[in-house]
Amino acid sequence: MKCRIVVYEKNEPDISSLMRRTIAQPGISECKVVDQLSTKKYKRIKSIDGPGITVIDCGIKNIILEKLKSRNADVLIVPFNSTSSDILNTGPDAVLISNGPGDPSTLKHTISTVRELTGKIPLFGICLGHQIISLALGAKTYKLKFGHRGTNHPVVDCDIGREIHSQKNCF
Repeated sequence: MKCRIVVYEKNEPDISSLMRRTIAQPGISECKVVDQLSTKKYKRIKSIDGPGITVIDCGIKNIILEKLKSRNADVLIVPFNSTSSDILNTGPDAVLISNGPGDPSTLKHTISTVRELTGKIPLFGICLGHQIISLALGAKTYKLKFGHRGTNHPVVDCDIGREIHSQKNCF
């Protein structure tokens, strides 16, 4: 559902005009938000001896990069429209497809790239990245009617009897 917030002090706005403009506004699947958020060039977060992780940037949040760095990963961030050969030529130990906004099915090039990487290198994804991997492997995705909101849940590791808290929507 599209909406518009209008603030006015004196003259009431023309509601018909606002409705027409709101209806004419492109929907989320028509907007190329990942194009705007993704890095345009390669960026490296160096590590001395950590695993090489190439990140396909679909709008990654900085906290994720900080977490990879804190685990001594040698991170290379590449644009979402990089080719599989470009990515493989960087020599990573694994590829992370990042989180980001929007409908994953609109990212045809990224889905194709991930499909080509499948079986050649370990892949993992976060949020949108996980959906891209699923689409690359033939699954279908759809938008939930009310979205997904979660809370932290306690999880018990039965082997050691320790409780930890899982995080959902933590970034």
